[in-house]
Amino acid sequence: MINSKKGQDSLPMWAVGLIILMLSFGVLLLFYFLFPWQSDVSKAACQASIETRSKLTFAGVEFKDLASLRCQTERICFVSGSSSRGCDSLGKSYARIKIKDKYDILEKITDNMYEWYSTFGNGLLNPMESKLAIIANSCFMLSIYSFDEATRKEVDREGGITYADIIRTLEARKNQEGESYLRSFYGVDSAEEYFSKANTQLLERWNLPLSVSKDWFSWLSFVRFADFDPKTWEWLYREEASKKYYYSAPVISVFDEANLKNFQAGRSTTPLSEFFFDTLSSEVRNNIKCSSFENLV
Repeated sequence: MINSKKGQDSLPMWAVGLIILMLSFGVLLLFYFLFPWQSDVSKAACQASIETRSKLTFAGVEFKDLASLRCQTERICFVSGSSSRGCDSLGKSYARIKIKDKYDILEKITDNMYEWYSTFGNGLLNPMESKLAIIANSCFMLSIYSFDEATRKEVDREGGITYADIIRTLEARKNQEGESYLRSFYGVDSAEEYFSKANTQLLERWNLPLSVSKDWFSWLSFVRFADFDPKTWEWLYREEASKKYYYSAPVISVFDEANLKNFQAGRSTTPLSEFFFDTLSSEVRNNIKCSSFENLV
């Protein structure tokens, strides 16, 4: 009778084996996300590492410093000719994307912006957020876009690409649920509604052609709730539910001489000068410093 009772109280061997198997799998999964095993990182792996890093706490202790972001800043060159002359600034490793006209460029760039937005959990996954302390401002350089010589000539011939063109394309493009990128990014239904949030200086700049002789880059940032007046930024940032920070959708800027030098030297750079330099104080601008994923410290 005693031996029979002991047998009833103990776990069967198959259950013990299952528990050991699950624990082993959990340890392997943890190490998979803690250490980057390959240099060519997919968006899926990047998103998984962002999700893991955003949630990686145990009993109040953060392991964020151990969990690397398995992300890479994308390098994309739009080409319409047979050669890639003009893509040299991107180095040897970049995606070469064939395009037909400037509208094709606009669609591909806005699709890429939305992919990154989804990768960051629609802006709600902040991999640099601390659950135990006040978060720091953070900004990620997502993709760098360059143009071959034939594409530059074609875009100029078609009247150039403005920031307003990008916003109108965000209105036209839809995600799988049928919602416009613009609605997903900013909670507005039309480009005109978005434009109404900006001041006159910004609107004037947004209707000027962006230089295709320079590289462009997309960026996404998280800024502390206390660092600025949201009314100044309502065209760019949305308030996170816990009121700890504001988050931006991906934004396009153009490399000027200063931020290009910073990027090439592996330093963070202020992304706002191309459109917003005269509209914001230096104190506000300096709150946002972007780094490529490779240069994050």
